[in-house]
Amino acid sequence: MVEASYGDPLLTDEPDDNFMQFTHLDLLDLYVRDDADAIYLAVTVAGDVYAAGWGQFMIYLDTTEDAQGGAVDVDNRPITAAEPYLPEFRLDLRVMDWKGTAGSSFEFYAWDGTAWQNPALPVGAAIQPGSPSVIELTLPKALLGDPSFVNVAVVSTGRGRAHTAGDVLGSSNTITDWADPVVLSEFGHYPLAQ
Repeated sequence: MVEASYGDPLLTDEPDDNFMQFTHLDLLDLYVRDDADAIYLAVTVAGDVYAAGWGQFMIYLDTTEDAQGGAVDVDNRPITAAEPYLPEFRLDLRVMDWKGTAGSSFEFYAWDGTAWQNPALPVGAAIQPGSPSVIELTLPKALLGDPSFVNVAVVSTGRGRAHTAGDVLGSSNTITDWADPVVLSEFGHYPLAQ
């Protein structure tokens, strides 16, 4: 359940619009709120994110609205962002099955001007499985350079690093193959309290 303090969703998506209709990858809503020190993100997913034991959720963060962000994706996935939303950061949640027990891991990436780096990640996270599932994350503003705003896009994808998006939150574009190139233009803009 998403707390009332989030208010209305920043981005919404139609159910059942994702590639191959995997409910555990079917994105529904993105909620954002902040306080003096942190940004809080909550993503809702139609199905149980742990049901299949595989999949990945990627959150793209643009904090500058200029050409200084990453023009290529982490691991060279066939996903790019439309200007002016070239992301400076990406946060990944991987869901996997470890010998019959579903679990998750997080990776954080930062664009250094020429390549993606993988710095330490001081993030808080909670996952509520079920239908729908809720993924909630806390990011320190200092980690993102204390920006005045954040533009956020959310993507779900399959197992392989070469896989494109299976669902793009807020987009009605039809994806027909895991290799289809995807250009992200659906970013929610959220001004941050200073």
